[in-house]
Amino acid sequence: MKIAIFDSGAGGLTVLKTFLNLGCATDFIYFADYDHLPYGEKPAAEVSQYVLNSVDFLAKQQLDALVIACNTATSLAIGELRNQKRFNFPIFGMEPAVKLAVDTLAKQKREKKPTVLITATKITAKSQQLAKLKERFSQQANFSTVVLGELVRLVENNNFNQQIIDQYLRKSIEQKQNFDAIVLGCTHFSFFKENFQKLFSNSLILDGNLGTVTHVIQQLKLDCSPDAINPQPPKIDFYFSQKRNLALAKKYQSLLAKLA
Repeated sequence: MKIAIFDSGAGGLTVLKTFLNLGCATDFIYFADYDHLPYGEKPAAEVSQYVLNSVDFLAKQQLDALVIACNTATSLAIGELRNQKRFNFPIFGMEPAVKLAVDTLAKQKREKKPTVLITATKITAKSQQLAKLKERFSQQANFSTVVLGELVRLVENNNFNQQIIDQYLRKSIEQKQNFDAIVLGCTHFSFFKENFQKLFSNSLILDGNLGTVTHVIQQLKLDCSPDAINPQPPKIDFYFSQKRNLALAKKYQSLLAKLA
């Protein structure tokens, strides 16, 4: 079994790490469209073409499945990708974990209608996909959205200076407002879960990684054993905009190791 994980950059490593933590017996291709990141600030039509070109390349790698581990790419291109008859493997996308936030908060039986902050890239924040999600659950929660594009650059620059990260989050998010949940609507943002939790200690911090990976496991009937002793490590091939790059592969392996 071979699964490709696609992202504009390093954000999809958080999805790959979830697969690895669950002990899935499969090999992976990790594809970062490094030459064109960040996706979230580019014209939508341009990003869609980047995604289609990348998947055309990945389709030649004898895949069993593809995970679009990028909310921006999913919002722009997942429909067209699934309509392409030339792709003979399942394609899984991601969306901000709005449903997870609403469902989790509903179990707590709060007296007031809960507030949910959705963090996203510029494209995701303006997407029809997110607008439909918020409309779908508008009776269950009040939503607000904030664009945090600088977090993408921090990850790609391997900059995990806690002071810089915390200052940026404090500057970008209204500290006086109490959020019942904060949705990390970009896989890059999951690198900073601890920073969000520290600054918003009373909020649920949620992303869609586990839900997406669990869905893929169920659909593909993958053999996963998180408690296996000394499991055989999966093979991971790295591609960067259709090229191999040893220096970048080492950098991304280092970023992968930073994740819990």
